[in-house]
Amino acid sequence: MTLAFFIDESGLDDKTGATEHHCAGVAGFLAEPEAWAKFSGEWDAVLREYNISEFHFSEFADRKRGPSKAGWPYRGWDDSKRKEFLMQLAVIAGRHKRLGIGAYFDVRDYSELIPLWFRKRSAHPHDLCLKLLFETLLFKIEKLLPDPKTNVMFIFDQTTDAAWKHSVRMMHAFIKNNGDIHNRMRKVSPVFADSIEMPPIQAADMLAYRLRQRGERWLQGNPDKESELDAVLEQNPGEIILSLYKRDSLKGLAATLEGQRPMIEELYRQEEEVQRARREQQDRIE
Repeated sequence: MTLAFFIDESGLDDKTGATEHHCAGVAGFLAEPEAWAKFSGEWDAVLREYNISEFHFSEFADRKRGPSKAGWPYRGWDDSKRKEFLMQLAVIAGRHKRLGIGAYFDVRDYSELIPLWFRKRSAHPHDLCLKLLFETLLFKIEKLLPDPKTNVMFIFDQTTDAAWKHSVRMMHAFIKNNGDIHNRMRKVSPVFADSIEMPPIQAADMLAYRLRQRGERWLQGNPDKESELDAVLEQNPGEIILSLYKRDSLKGLAATLEGQRPMIEELYRQEEEVQRARREQQDRIE
């Protein structure tokens, strides 16, 4: 059996790391294909009911700049309608998940503590968040689904950002080649898909945005109380794990990366050779 884990990122505005937030990370939901099929039908039905083509939490939450944008779909909605819409989507996401996970840290700590050679290799801090997410997920799966024949497919929002695609492939390759527990990743490759055609990506966006909000407040030393949205997302079955890496954790991670540097450098070299060969082949075709 192959489970699908849909992932989205939150906290950085572009690949340079520019952000109005200090907390950045990635998050996603895991479930069986049958559960995702039911989820998609229910999710799309709610979007049609409210005449929304696609849900992005950042767009939904942007009540300051959104109304001035042409085509902002939430114009004229009162608080009651906004809450009803959001909660209907959250109920669907919470009901069908097997597991939700997010991995976040302070980008200022990342810039200070993570080795320069790794930061130069990476497209942006989300790369390291992705590594942490993969490791947390696979550790939990080993306990939830001990059958070694259970594999995991990772599905991301489609993007034209070649650097991010490269990062996803690199982190996936690094994890699957680093320990027996990661055999579950060896038979599948990460996939990029359109979020309208794959509604679970929109649910991952919801989780990533909300966990980033909570992580931001934790890092500020002012954790917020569990909201109604959190309670709905965390409803059974499954659980939601927020892995927040503070300074001490990142210091330990930096030391681990130094020990893994030869492996990481070799994987980057192999990937660069693959990409070079693809470009040369494309040039010959043209």
